[in-house]
Amino acid sequence: MGDETNLDDVALFSASHPSVVPGQATQSNLGTAAVFNHDNLEVGTQNLEEQVTDDGNPLSLLGKPVLVIPPALRKEGFEITESELDPSTANSAINFYKNGIGLDMVVSTYLSSNNSIGGSNTAFFLTVPQRAGLTHVVRKEPTMAQDVDIKSGIATFTVSARWADCVKDFRRTWGNQGA
Repeated sequence: MGDETNLDDVALFSASHPSVVPGQATQSNLGTAAVFNHDNLEVGTQNLEEQVTDDGNPLSLLGKPVLVIPPALRKEGFEITESELDPSTANSAINFYKNGIGLDMVVSTYLSSNNSIGGSNTAFFLTVPQRAGLTHVVRKEPTMAQDVDIKSGIATFTVSARWADCVKDFRRTWGNQGA
């Protein structure tokens, strides 16, 4: 599920985040490999909502969860999050995700197994972007420079900038590698 490490030196999505909660050696934000469907999205949502602070108290999400999926799951994602009725049943039950908690969805091509950086067509993730410890840092503001070759008249433009992405805390994120 990626080599990105957290401040606790384990992968962002891991079942073994070190814990200081008394009686609990580790905390997890990684689900058991499962097919993306209505029921497994509910498992992930519950796991996201049941995360705890370092002192064992409930963690408030304070924001709307976002489902992040690869393009291969787009159809299932829209059926689950936007259908008026529960797509997993024929008994006309209401769709909790459409009419209940509300869940935004993002389809990311970066998660696809068809790109050059690798990925998965079955993995799915949940996060609360406003509160998750996923951070983008601008280390050097972009600056532009221009140079024109006096003989040929060819102009060259240069942009210089530095960015970094880091994970400050795994909480308010949850992932499943898919099946």
